[in-house]
Amino acid sequence: MYIENMHKRGRILQVEDSHLSQRIVSDLLYENGYDVETVTTGEEAIIILDEDGKTAFLNPAVEKLFGYSKEELIGKDLHRIIVTDENAYNLFADAFKRFNLTGDGEKIGKTVEFKARHKSGKEIDIEVSLSSFKILDSWYVLGIIRNVEERKQHEKEIEQSHKRFIELAENAPIGIIRCDKNGNIIYVNQKTLEILGSPDIEETKRINLLTFPLLVNQGLSKELDECIRNNKSGIYEINYVSKWGKDVWLRVHIKLLEEDGEIVGAQIIVDDITEKKCLEKENRQKEERIRLMVEGIPSPAWLVSKDHRILAQNNAAKTIFGTKVGDYCWGIMHDMTPKIAKNGSDLLTAKCSFCRADEAFDRNEPINSEVEVDGSIWDTWWIPLGDDIYLHYAIDVTKYKKIEEELRYLSDTDVLTNAYNRRYFIRRLEEEIERSKRYKSIFSIIMLDIDHFKKINDMYGHNLGDEVLKNLSNIIMNRIRKVDVFARWGGEEFVVLLPDTTVEDAAHLAEELRCRLSNMKISNIENVTASFGVTEYKEGDISDSIMSRVDNIMYEAKSAGRNRVCHD
Repeated sequence: MYIENMHKRGRILQVEDSHLSQRIVSDLLYENGYDVETVTTGEEAIIILDEDGKTAFLNPAVEKLFGYSKEELIGKDLHRIIVTDENAYNLFADAFKRFNLTGDGEKIGKTVEFKARHKSGKEIDIEVSLSSFKILDSWYVLGIIRNVEERKQHEKEIEQSHKRFIELAENAPIGIIRCDKNGNIIYVNQKTLEILGSPDIEETKRINLLTFPLLVNQGLSKELDECIRNNKSGIYEINYVSKWGKDVWLRVHIKLLEEDGEIVGAQIIVDDITEKKCLEKENRQKEERIRLMVEGIPSPAWLVSKDHRILAQNNAAKTIFGTKVGDYCWGIMHDMTPKIAKNGSDLLTAKCSFCRADEAFDRNEPINSEVEVDGSIWDTWWIPLGDDIYLHYAIDVTKYKKIEEELRYLSDTDVLTNAYNRRYFIRRLEEEIERSKRYKSIFSIIMLDIDHFKKINDMYGHNLGDEVLKNLSNIIMNRIRKVDVFARWGGEEFVVLLPDTTVEDAAHLAEELRCRLSNMKISNIENVTASFGVTEYKEGDISDSIMSRVDNIMYEAKSAGRNRVCHD
């Protein structure tokens, strides 16, 4: 069909010695739907091989990619020149041999990846897409070559990031389980097996958390089901007895996992609190037994009178906090300024600002809260042991909090740009709406979309497209305030939440960002621009209404010619 159409237009096919003329290649690309300009501009490396695998045509991008001149490649076996080893050569040659050279030809036939050799000796990762065509009585293969080194590096970074997450989870001193919304286990770390007394990770993965009899009988299945159905996270304590007879108390933190606003599963953090439960039970016994027991507690612990004098303490309390029996507990225990009676003389009423001992006595039950001191976080307890004495102890949970923070960061951010993700942005937006309702405050939202981003990807490849997204994110994050929330809304769209900001001030910021983006330089990409929409919170707005409005305003900027800011 290609030859017939060429003759119908009065074109004449000519083969110049050992290579094809650019005119023939241009017509060929035109007939097969390719952009003819790519031959002359060199935006994509294009080669044509004859039936013997010899180079019949190449464009300037091939010379640039491999460092060889046209004269060095025309009529030569390109495989032997650019392929780095025999295995890679066989991969390329086999793909070429098995490629159909007797049919009608296809636009896309076979794609292979391998390491190629630059003239300088440097190895580069390339991808070659092959397709066949016929000129007169001879078959040729068209190859489009792309440098995929940046893509390979990006894939490697993603893989390394995933490995770091797995290493973090596997080395965590707490149990970590992930399941889908139907209760099927997706991931479980080794610590979970130790806590639950399960000897086999594969057997554990086959457990369904919503239907497994042991978990149903002991309450965890019910708690997980309620969390998923009611869209809420929760912290629970359960007594678990495994089928192998291991009896433990567990502190279970259920955190829901969302994607695009929908619950897709849950992350469950399991901590063995059996020891803590045993201590709580024993500490309600007689004072003498408690005094003896305190010495065996691995965490800092004190017996304290109602007037806050230390009656007894263990070695951990003495070693870590330097407290002394007979002193007031607030003296040096946490190095905190105590609350003193108004007259400044009644030491019996003095206590640390975080102390909840009086509340524990009033309620006649243990009180628990977390206290941050000098960068460490302590899970702190006040347990009444009668009318005038209580057990006070603290467990250092700093490492657990850091793990939770790391996991929270991974779930709230966009991997490519380090901006917040859409789910996190919606949560902050709804919080800001509630704050505006309560305090009559204002806020504004900026939405921007990169102009002609698809064209950038098509012309320069997705790797450079990713660089555009990352550079845009860095420009914006380095400009906005700490209280502002910057997120990737989707694809090439981004949003900025600006608390206590009028629409006029937000529009000024958007204009500044527009100018900065238009001056952004990335490789050989020129004139990257974006269109901005800006709106202000209006009474009665919900998250959907304000996001719909700013989206419409942004598209007004698009319709008005792009690279501009529109606001209401």
